[in-house]
Amino acid sequence: MTQFYLELEKAASEMVMPPDRASFNAQFINGIPPEWKREMMDAASHINEVIDGLRMVSAYRSGTSA
Repeated sequence: MTQFYLELEKAASEMVMPPDRASFNAQFINGIPPEWKREMMDAASHINEVIDGLRMVSAYRSGTSA
C-alpha cells in the first residue's frame, strides 16, 4: 500500500496543476483494493476491542486502588 501511495504522489507531483488534498485523498482511498479495505476495517475493529479492554482494566484498577 505504501508503494501505491508513493506512486500516486509522484504522479500528482508531475501534473501541471496538482490536485487539492481532498481530491488526492479520495483518489488514494478509491484506489485501494476492496479486500484491503475490508482487512483494514477488520483490523480497526480489533484495535477498538483492545482499546475498550484496556479502558476496562484501567477503570477496574482505578476502582480497586482507591
